[in-house]
Amino acid sequence: MHGVALPVGGAPLDWWIAGGRLSSRPIDGAAELPGAWIAPGLVDAHVHLTFEAHGRLGLERGSDELVAAQLAQQRRAGVTAVRDAGSLPGVELPRQPAAGGHVIACGPFLAPADFFLAHLYEPTAPDDAVEQARQRVQAGAEWVTVIVDFPTPDGNPLAPRLGYGLDLLGAIVEAVHTEGGRVAAHVTGPLVHEVVGTAVDSVEHGNWATEEAVREMAHRGTAWTPMLTTLLHHVAPKAEHLPAMRELLERQQRTLALAAQLGVTLLAGTDEQAPGSVALEVAALAEYGVPARDALAAATTGARRYLGLKALVDGAPADLVTYEQDPREDLSVLLAPAAVICDGKRVSPSGDRDRDRKHAD
Repeated sequence: MHGVALPVGGAPLDWWIAGGRLSSRPIDGAAELPGAWIAPGLVDAHVHLTFEAHGRLGLERGSDELVAAQLAQQRRAGVTAVRDAGSLPGVELPRQPAAGGHVIACGPFLAPADFFLAHLYEPTAPDDAVEQARQRVQAGAEWVTVIVDFPTPDGNPLAPRLGYGLDLLGAIVEAVHTEGGRVAAHVTGPLVHEVVGTAVDSVEHGNWATEEAVREMAHRGTAWTPMLTTLLHHVAPKAEHLPAMRELLERQQRTLALAAQLGVTLLAGTDEQAPGSVALEVAALAEYGVPARDALAAATTGARRYLGLKALVDGAPADLVTYEQDPREDLSVLLAPAAVICDGKRVSPSGDRDRDRKHAD
């Protein structure tokens, strides 16, 4: 490969792939990949592999077939790593899928009874929440997703009710950190600042975050996954008629721009949107005030650094995507990769890994 490393590279560099890893040393007889701009494999930091919000694929919930189909769509789009931010109970996700890529699992949702979506979780009583969170990390989970708030039974998203309470949330976070794990906090209401104050590691949604909350994220090193495309799907059609929705979108533009300015780690996540649509999330971040390079970092280097995944460095796993044009100049370029490499093998347009290894070793 010969190209500019994204998102911040300048002069073109040369890379080779051997034994499934990146190498800066020339390899005789190597075939050249297309594309003059090179990014580490894209990251979708908020997916749900074991179920679908809108039933696009028509496969059984919790099945291996559904998980594999969603991962295949991700790979075709250049996404080689995902963080599953909440799975169905009893379904074990592969950390290293057979077809390639990397899955960071948060395990089942942690929430009290009669609070979250009944078909997606098994309730955990407040008295058991700390121990349950601890046991999940001890069993191998890298993250624990806590549903901090959720709309009341009337469905009003502007006034969600609190689940465990902030003191208990803080105790959960402390227990998870003691075991070496991290906590993702699902928060859709106005208590973002208070939630960040409990030392959670990432805020999921957090679209009502105030500027004060964003500054607290910057101070604590908290990551933020705003999932704008999901937000816009629900809110944008109503914004013209509902002042509260307009206020939400206007605030989002201010707070996301501030987050980028202060160096908050922004993570691109698609949530309810179609697998492989992270490019649209990157574009939405840019539309809502995040500089293009920072928006691109939210799905590449910034996300990889925060989630403990290597990027374009000598000896790293060969997970990358190339483009014929510079996506920093036009983010829609992300929709049309020139080549996708996953675990050192080329991903074909059909979604199957290329069985011709001429681009690999």
